[in-house]
Amino acid sequence: MSYKQISFVTTGTHANVLSEYLTALGALAITLKDAGDEPIFEPDDNQPLWQATIVNGLFDGKINHESLLEGLLQAYPLGGMPEYSITELADEDWEKSWMDYYKPLHFGNSLWVVPSWCKVEPSMENHVLLDPGLAFGTGSHETTSLCLHWLAENPPQDIDILDYGCGSGILAIAALKLGAKTALGVDISEQALEASRHNGQLNNILEDKFLLQEKLINNKKYDLVIANILANPLLILAEQLAERCQHKIILSGILEHQVDLIIHKYQTYFKDFQVKIEGEWARVVGTRKCY
Repeated sequence: MSYKQISFVTTGTHANVLSEYLTALGALAITLKDAGDEPIFEPDDNQPLWQATIVNGLFDGKINHESLLEGLLQAYPLGGMPEYSITELADEDWEKSWMDYYKPLHFGNSLWVVPSWCKVEPSMENHVLLDPGLAFGTGSHETTSLCLHWLAENPPQDIDILDYGCGSGILAIAALKLGAKTALGVDISEQALEASRHNGQLNNILEDKFLLQEKLINNKKYDLVIANILANPLLILAEQLAERCQHKIILSGILEHQVDLIIHKYQTYFKDFQVKIEGEWARVVGTRKCY
């Protein structure tokens, strides 16, 4: 099977409208990318996308793109067709370009994250098999990388883990691979829970060792709490996360300029904060005060 990818460069406010039209015209997939260098860290529902946005629509290769573009031009209500390009993609080229993007990642001396189509080398003793999917967390982003490095450098042997906002389950699974006794993954997204469940099975993690919930529904305390989310929910959840933590907490998804705010909020419950910066992102690790 072959594909045609039609790519548009448009403004952020027009990108969602264009995506809706492409979907209505039969697009198999829609992706949006920054056309410049304008990071958006904590978007809300009212915030537009990037000022310059690339909208990619993937179509069956047999589609008559001239008719499609003509129909789009007639329907498009925002004043003129944006700049566009058309790329022919063979099936194997599409799959290969996607798979080639992801390579095994190494963290510390002992931990690897390996896409399932890559060969696991003998040196990759502690490895997490993980395919990129719809849930956040492949190890490539600084927020996840910072957490994985800490786990690799401080193997969580024979302890219970809480991974709050588990996404793909990568941190909980890595902790289990490094010797954790049990891990609880919590995420409000059913899509994330399904991805975590799939990745647990891919790594032969027993269900009684890797539990998944939409929210915390017990009063159990955990030796290590990991929350790789964003600064605003971390501020809201400070008391709740502290109540579940017996010893160490790892907080990530924090921009460097937000570190002081996070420490100020969590210092009621934790001490001996250690901060690690990677790019524009920070990891904060604290030790639970006696309670």
